Parts: sequence; structure tokens; C-alpha cells
Amino acid sequence: MFEFIHHFFTRHTQQTKTKLAEEEVLIIARDAADQPLRDSMCMIKVEERKGRLVWTVASATIGSGLEIAIDDATGKIINIKHVGVR
Repeated sequence: MFEFIHHFFTRHTQQTKTKLAEEEVLIIARDAADQPLRDSMCMIKVEERKGRLVWTVASATIGSGLEIAIDDATGKIINIKHVGVR
């Protein structure tokens, strides 16, 4: 099941030309994540929003989790969103 979810989130990164590499984005996201969720930050996708490329990195957790949006051009965090029960 995890492989299917990972494939769903990473299929867009393989088709889109980005400035940042997937590994760089994961480092940025993990540095920004709270300690309990840091190691679970692994679901990643990139999409165009309002003319710019934005990476979304999410934790692979059940119940509560974290989504971090990162601007591809600058490498800066746009948004950190806690999801689910916390």
C-alpha cells in the first residue's frame, strides 16, 4: 500500500522540470518538521500553483500528520499545515 501512495505522489516529480531535486526538498521539509514526524516525511509531489512550482511534502502517518509546501524557485517554506487529530 505504501508503494502505491509513494508512486501516486512522486509521479508528477518525474515529469516536471524543477530547480530543486527531490532529495533537497526532503531535507528542507524534514528540517522544518516537528521531531515526532521528521522521519515520516516521505510523500512528495510537485505542482504548478499560480504560475510557480510548489512542492508538497507530507508525513506518512495515520491519524495526524504534517504537510509542508515549498517554493521550487526559492527553496523557502510557503506553508506548514498540521492535519488530522492533534
